[in-house]
Parts: sequence; C-alpha cells; structure tokens
Amino acid sequence: NNLIGNFSEKFLKNASKLIHVHLDFNLISFLPNCMLKNMQSLLGLQASGNKIRHIWNDSCIPESNVFKSLSLPNNMISNLSAFVLSRMSRLESLNLRNNLIQSLPNCIFNDTESLKILYLENNRITKIWNYSCISAQNQLTQIYLSQNLIEYLAENFLLYFLKLTTLKLDNNKIASLPKYSGLYNTSMLSVLDLSNNQLVSINSLFFLNMTSLKHLYLQNCKIQSLPIYLCSPTNPLLKLEIIKLENNQISSLSTPFIKYCPNLKQIYLQS
Repeated sequence: NNLIGNFSEKFLKNASKLIHVHLDFNLISFLPNCMLKNMQSLLGLQASGNKIRHIWNDSCIPESNVFKSLSLPNNMISNLSAFVLSRMSRLESLNLRNNLIQSLPNCIFNDTESLKILYLENNRITKIWNYSCISAQNQLTQIYLSQNLIEYLAENFLLYFLKLTTLKLDNNKIASLPKYSGLYNTSMLSVLDLSNNQLVSINSLFFLNMTSLKHLYLQNCKIQSLPIYLCSPTNPLLKLEIIKLENNQISSLSTPFIKYCPNLKQIYLQS
C-alpha cells in the first residue's frame, strides 16, 4: 500500500538473499527482466493490485531458480506465456485471478509438472485445455476457473489429472457436460462446483468414478431433472455429503439418489 511505480535493476542488484517479496497495491506496471536473475533465493513474489501487463521474458529466468509461488491477482495481464512457465520448473502455486486473460497456453500443464494450485478466477477465458497438452506427471490438486466465459468442456478434459481434489467452474456459460469425463482418473476429486452455468441436463456418466466426491454444487442452473443413475450400485457416490440444487427446474428426485448416498448430510432444493 504505497505509491511505488517501477523499480530499477540497480535496486535489485544485491538482492540475492531475498526469499519473499510483497508488492501489493502499488503502481507497478512491469516486473524488471533481471528480477529472478538477481534473486537466486527467491521463493515467492506477491504483487496484487498493481498495473502489471505481462510477466517476465523467458530468457531472463535462470534455469537454476527455486521459485515456488507467483501471485499477481488484480492486475492487467492479458497473455500467459507457456515458455515463461516452463522456466519455473519448481512453481507450485500460480495466482492470476482478476486479470484480463482470454486463453490458456496449450502446454500450460505440460511444462509445469510441479504446479499444484492454479487460480484463474474472473478472467475472460472462453475455452480450456486439450488433454493432449497435459502431462501425465502433473501434480495439480486445485484448479479455480470461476467467473470466466467458458462455454465448452472437451470430452476428455479431465484426463491425466490424477491428483485433482478441487475443480471450480462456477459462473461460466457451460451448457452441457462431457459424456465420458468420469471414465478417467477422477477418483481423488472431492469438490466440484458447476453452479451458475447454463446446464439443462447432466449425464450420470460424467460422475462415474468420482468416488471421493464430497461436495457437489449445481445450483442456479437450468437443470430439469437428475438422471436416475446419478447415484446407483454401479456409480455410488458413497462419500457425497453436500449437494446444492437450488434455483433449478427440478420437479422430482428418484429414490436411488438418496439410497446410494449413505453419507449425504445436506441437500439444498430451495426455489
């Protein structure tokens, strides 16, 4: 909370021992290209609420960097370079919520195998990744894509996310769910938020193998009915505790739905 504009390379010249840098709510419009070269010990950078338009040039990021956390929410970033991310081989957390990003690089999950948490809420993203660009070795556990402009989910968009526990896609424009995404390795998924979308119906196969699912959010959509076999002997959501279905167009619920959710604690059906 100062009025810092941009700082010079000279200022960073002797900053090799710095581990964390916090630059929130200033007037910074760019990050010096030499920043990571001069900060060989830097683990995390936080610069929320500035006027930053782009991240470093990839040639300015040393391969020996130990960078683990980059937090640049509430800025003016419109492009996300896969080359830059690939140079941050140890990056575990990337926070770019509330920016102007319109698309994700094809190989965003291919060259960032240490990345565990990705925050991209409230951007202008219209479509998400293709499975062919996802490394099977990725470590992602949480993906946040709320409040974007996503309309379509690829058939196999969950392929290779073996450790994913939280997926938030609420407040987008998604009209339908892929038919067979649940056939892939989604057994670790615990929280799935699809609320405030354009969904009219859902396919039970989408949820197949989501055996760890505890919280399912489907409120404020246009869903007219739930498939009979959403919860069934062949697809038991044994760990489901909360399901939110308020403000939809559902007229009835099938008996098997309750029967095969033995741990269901809260169900919301208002309006």
